[in-house]
Amino acid sequence: SGLIPGRVKENMLALATSPRFRDMVIRDYLSLFDTERQTQFAAMTFVYKKEFAYVGFRGTDTSITGWRENFNMAYASPVPAQEQALRYLEAIASHLPRRLLVGGHSKGANLALYAALRASADAQDRIERVYAHDGPGFKDGVFSPDDWQRLDGRIHRTVPQESVIGMLMESHAPLRVVRSTERGLMQHSPFSWEVEGDDFAYVDGLADNAKFTDSLLTEWLARYSDEEAAAIVDALFKAVEASGAQNATEVFFGGPRTVALVAEAAKKIDGAARDTLLGALGSLAELATRHVAQGFVGKFAPKGS
Repeated sequence: SGLIPGRVKENMLALATSPRFRDMVIRDYLSLFDTERQTQFAAMTFVYKKEFAYVGFRGTDTSITGWRENFNMAYASPVPAQEQALRYLEAIASHLPRRLLVGGHSKGANLALYAALRASADAQDRIERVYAHDGPGFKDGVFSPDDWQRLDGRIHRTVPQESVIGMLMESHAPLRVVRSTERGLMQHSPFSWEVEGDDFAYVDGLADNAKFTDSLLTEWLARYSDEEAAAIVDALFKAVEASGAQNATEVFFGGPRTVALVAEAAKKIDGAARDTLLGALGSLAELATRHVAQGFVGKFAPKGS
């Protein structure tokens, strides 16, 4: 499963034959999928010789339902998968070695952080590290500065140079930038992340286009209340369904084609939803044009003394 199932299978077989990883036990697998509740969740735990356990949360699959839950995070918290992540961690913690690691990639990173930040004091004290790999943050106000402070120094947040998904919404954890062999959204695949020795290969900072996209989306999302964002997301997924797409990645990983594809599909949905979605897309296009123009002017403006 996942965005690149072939690579996931190859990696699993490699881990099973690796002297370093083959003695790990995989246990407590749980997968939940509910279209009506807009829920997609999966987790499993890896235990190494009773020494430590890694509680891993899976990212988004290719389903429309999985992606709908992701978008719901922009205006609602907790979403069902976040609640389930906390229940999962609390339920299994007492059956695991004392040393706990928690982590995930993409949506899985968000779930790992949510569970760790909301965990009981007993479970939270046992967490040595939370690995958040290119995962979105949380809507404003979900966690207080004190919540983040309790895990200070224990959150290892990584994003690729041209990260989009890992820069969405609010996160107070410092980030490290990983060098990727891909470009744009395809950098989201961890199989493109370069490794040096026993760690990732890091670079000094985000690429300019990642900073541009982060600034653009942050300003765009700030324009809408939770109710307005909910209406936009609902209209977006009506358009996705009208497009006939069976695989969410056909839409959301379409690069520059994504906005055009959604706008075209919007013509097939009812008037109110169509107007809501096209209005939001128009707002995004207007902001993007302004940001590009400001960047162009800034580049050629005379430098102050």
